[in-house]
Amino acid sequence: SYAPCEIVMKSAEIRRSELKMEYPELRIHEIDVVAHPLLTWNQGIRIFPALKADDQILSGVILGQEEIRRFITEQLAMQKGS
Repeated sequence: SYAPCEIVMKSAEIRRSELKMEYPELRIHEIDVVAHPLLTWNQGIRIFPALKADDQILSGVILGQEEIRRFITEQLAMQKGS
């Protein structure tokens, strides 16, 4: 299991470096779906690309930048509130 703000991502419409600049507290763990299909499946990810924070998953054929930022912002706020 990953920490609440550790985002698991692959092939999203936003660059990892952009996210790190915007959210310096964010930890990103990228999983290569082709190389590790069982790990991806065990994390509950069924559609790609996907972002996962704790037990929350954002996935879809097309994930827009605003949708990704909203998901991350919500997850970070939840972590700070805990």
